[in-house]
Amino acid sequence: MIASPVERLTRNTDINFDKQQRQTSWLIVALATLLAALATFLLARGLLAPVKRLVDGTHKLAAGDFTTRVTPTSEDELGKLAQDFNQLASTLEKNQQMRRDFMADISHELRTPLAVLRGELEAIQDGVRKFTPETVASLQAEVGTLTKLVDDLHQLSMSDEGALAYQKAPVDLIPLLEVAGGAFRERFASRGLKLQFSLPDSITVFGDRDRLMQLFNNLLENSPALH
Repeated sequence: MIASPVERLTRNTDINFDKQQRQTSWLIVALATLLAALATFLLARGLLAPVKRLVDGTHKLAAGDFTTRVTPTSEDELGKLAQDFNQLASTLEKNQQMRRDFMADISHELRTPLAVLRGELEAIQDGVRKFTPETVASLQAEVGTLTKLVDDLHQLSMSDEGALAYQKAPVDLIPLLEVAGGAFRERFASRGLKLQFSLPDSITVFGDRDRLMQLFNNLLENSPALH
């Protein structure tokens, strides 16, 4: 049976249509695959970028750069992780500053009892002050202050917190002021000044006795009359 020209034309058209359909389908598949790969790449890049920033920040933190921060770029788990990282870095930075401040304070406070001891001994050597039980008690108090400061330094070296604990209890301030005043009285007298307190019988506060003693010593040591 011989096909008519119309049938042959129709058959050729169907073949060409099927061929074009297959080509179009392959093109769509290839384009979809390319778009999927591009989307995967962009998604991976978007996820890896904040992770890389966190890794870089962690390396800086481990190297001692506690000023480093990571900018959160989202509200998801990675953004929360970045906020936690920044909080950790801030805490470490504050602890480092506390340690530096404490070392500076200790250096200053060590000079105070040393200066008192030096003044007491010089006064005894010059005959300005007699070697009495009161003098011995004053010297012992300053040695005790020095011992406490050295203990504080030891605690700091053994601690990762960078701060000291306070031993708070009811403290009568009058005996502390009398001891501090006795230690500085001769130094004031050598400058033609008289150190005198007008105090009630008792002033009780809740605090750390050793820290309060350091405070009174520092106030007297930094008095303009002695400089």
